[in-house]
Amino acid sequence: MINFYPGPSKIHPEYKKVVHDLLSNGLATYNHRSPEFMAGYKSTVAVLKQKLDVPPTYELFFLSSATECWESICQTFLDVPTKFLYNGAFGKKWAEVGKSLMKNTRAIEYNENEGIDTALNQISSCGLIAYVHNETSNGTVVRKPYQKLIKDKFPDAFIAVDATSSLGGSQIDYLSCDIIFASVQKCLGAPAGLAVMIISPKVQEWLEKIEFTKHYNDLNEIYLNHKKNQTTHTPNVLGILALGKMYEELQDLNKYIEKVYTRADNFQHFIENNPSYHFLTDTSFRSKTVFCIQHSNVEKIIRQAKLQNIILGKGYGKNANSTFRVANFPAHSDADFEELKQFLYACK
Repeated sequence: MINFYPGPSKIHPEYKKVVHDLLSNGLATYNHRSPEFMAGYKSTVAVLKQKLDVPPTYELFFLSSATECWESICQTFLDVPTKFLYNGAFGKKWAEVGKSLMKNTRAIEYNENEGIDTALNQISSCGLIAYVHNETSNGTVVRKPYQKLIKDKFPDAFIAVDATSSLGGSQIDYLSCDIIFASVQKCLGAPAGLAVMIISPKVQEWLEKIEFTKHYNDLNEIYLNHKKNQTTHTPNVLGILALGKMYEELQDLNKYIEKVYTRADNFQHFIENNPSYHFLTDTSFRSKTVFCIQHSNVEKIIRQAKLQNIILGKGYGKNANSTFRVANFPAHSDADFEELKQFLYACK
């Protein structure tokens, strides 16, 4: 089976081996306050920062999911005037979480075939800007020049970025972001049940000044525990240690991004030369890691693909019945995509 679902998706082949090793040597059974786990935690953080090319002054720690990241950010920045910019279903969901928890929020929608600057132009001031880097529901991306534009226009604001279907497989301008987070079951190539969050020195300084905690998993509590190589609660011990061990075996981020981008260009050329299929979005804003493809009979495509041991993603949100989605993550191979192209050509 080849899993092209945009999360959970295909797992790096190395993952099975490192999990076997961790279970065999007993490391996965150590409690989360033990020296053994803390050493493994510290090692995983160091490896991920190196392989993901995270700036050395930024910190990286773990939550359970991107959805928890949404809520933890909103709880921590409860009183900070916030603008949510979105063009798809997942960005809208994050904005709804913000509206339910925060005291001063505004959600600004922009079109999936427009740049995020169209939403940015509606803002005069804010304390926190939140947006989705790679919108999994419609296959769009906020490219690096737009990320820099947001930071340049609002240098004093905190910038929080949901990179759930892009971190590890797409170019992200870390220096234009203050909080970046992603679940591991997409570009990071691991099973679901864990999320990675990266925070800037600006956020670190702010979290250290907070003198109270309203919620158990506020970011200040998570960050204070992280500095001790610990977590606020019993975490996904196996997931954290396995992620670090796996990335010790993998190439650096830029090599994977190069492969992902080349494969994306080849696949886009294939789709554009087959009139039965159409991309939902314009190439200027099209993601390299998640493709959202229109077809006259989406149910047939997904059903026939499954019979060929190919798992495609159903459409999502307003595009649920008119599109199917294809993940292009680092764990996928060129051979996977050749098999997919052969199927789509025959099934058109």
